[in-house]
Amino acid sequence: MDSYPIHQFRFAWRSGTQISTNDLSNWIDIAGLFLSLPDFASGAFLVTLTVPDTWNDKSSCGANFRVTLRAFREATVWGDSELGQGFYFSANANQRVPISLVCKAEYVTDPNKIVTNYALVAQWRACEGGRAYIGPKGLTTLAAVGDTTG
Repeated sequence: MDSYPIHQFRFAWRSGTQISTNDLSNWIDIAGLFLSLPDFASGAFLVTLTVPDTWNDKSSCGANFRVTLRAFREATVWGDSELGQGFYFSANANQRVPISLVCKAEYVTDPNKIVTNYALVAQWRACEGGRAYIGPKGLTTLAAVGDTTG
């Protein structure tokens, strides 16, 4: 079993404004939920996405959430690697369903410097129809604890 010392804590949050999407196929970054990772040779983080106030306006529909490890080449997005994904369906329209997603992020810096830095990004999309919402109640958070080497 691997164990990792905890030397870093990173945290991003959003609150106060309601946002929504009815996009069923494209992943959309959740504004404000972006964590830059340090420029070290490698790192491992335990990542938690918590969305306490979410719902869909149509019964039997919901939302998908995921956390990605985003690679950059200078200021250009090089690609996203999915770390974990979760979803909910609600039996009734406008039924609030809090959700949390926990996953592990590991990265190794590219020795050829094609990829110059990394970030953790929270994304979402509607699921099975309707319009999915993240409400203003509570803090919607993306947090990472872990360590880097090198």
